[in-house]
Amino acid sequence: MKNYKPGVIISLIIFIILALVDSQVYSNVMSLSVLIHLLVLHVVFYIYLVTDKKRLPYLIFIFIFIASLFFSLPKLTHNQAKEKVLDNHKINIVETSTIPLEDNWNPFASDRAYFFKGYNSKSEKISIMVSPNIGKIIVMDQ
Repeated sequence: MKNYKPGVIISLIIFIILALVDSQVYSNVMSLSVLIHLLVLHVVFYIYLVTDKKRLPYLIFIFIFIASLFFSLPKLTHNQAKEKVLDNHKINIVETSTIPLEDNWNPFASDRAYFFKGYNSKSEKISIMVSPNIGKIIVMDQ
């Protein structure tokens, strides 16, 4: 039986890095579904392609993973979304979180949006949602 440990270790390290980047930079709005499937597939590909010296198919797989990572990154980070809200609206933000979006057919698009709650210059409550995929700002009704 072949040894799966190197492929598992590499996949786990990449998953931990992706999870940390998602939580710290993107506030858990990054779509990881395709990437997780590719990391699981990596374990099998690693054992059969690298150990059998089939480097070209393995490099193609790595290229597909990198392309999937590129397409999975949201357009805006949490800080960029916050700056965009502060630039476009005079708001004193008191709460930030994420909210779920409608189901989307695109596996690379985020299914969550940045949500900011606060008070405007007239001391009225204001809630603003920012789509991480397209950067659109939506002022929500109170």
